[in-house]
Amino acid sequence: DEAFRESHFAQGREVSSLERFRAVLEEIGTGDEDLAHAMVEAHMEGLYRQVRVLDHHPEVLTELGRELRLGVCSNFSHSKTAYRVLQAAELGDSMDAVLISDAVGYRKPGPEIFRATLEALAVEPQELLHVGDRLGADVQGAAALGIRTVWIDRRVKDAEAALAARPGCIPDFQISDLSELPALVSEAAGLS
Repeated sequence: DEAFRESHFAQGREVSSLERFRAVLEEIGTGDEDLAHAMVEAHMEGLYRQVRVLDHHPEVLTELGRELRLGVCSNFSHSKTAYRVLQAAELGDSMDAVLISDAVGYRKPGPEIFRATLEALAVEPQELLHVGDRLGADVQGAAALGIRTVWIDRRVKDAEAALAARPGCIPDFQISDLSELPALVSEAAGLS
């Protein structure tokens, strides 16, 4: 939608699921607010059912949380569903801060959501290690503020090709699974 391109996307702002469905309904000539909410709920339920929880993640994050402050910084257009996913994955209680773009109003790679994360965790950029699976949103966005980055390449078929396609987007660390993170954090602590 041209309006969202100018009002949101060009400025790195998040467009909530409700705003998206309202726009769809306006496009077809109805402003039915109840229908917009019902569409959001149906869509989010469908997305939620597609979530695959990795059983070892709670253990890894519990271990890390004994020594470190942990947070989630996520692009997602419906905070309620994001929190639901975190709870289902048994990760919500491990987090000291949860920042969802829907609630913050800005998306990664924009600096606003990373600054909000730094503030919520009460850390400086050089003290944060941002872990993510997107080179542009996660690595490039965090690195632009001086935050060290970890790229999880688990879902990338050819990591070398992905890195070659984004020459200015080099993570500080690269792992294939979150289970590698505790050892990497120990190594990174030694590098500070």
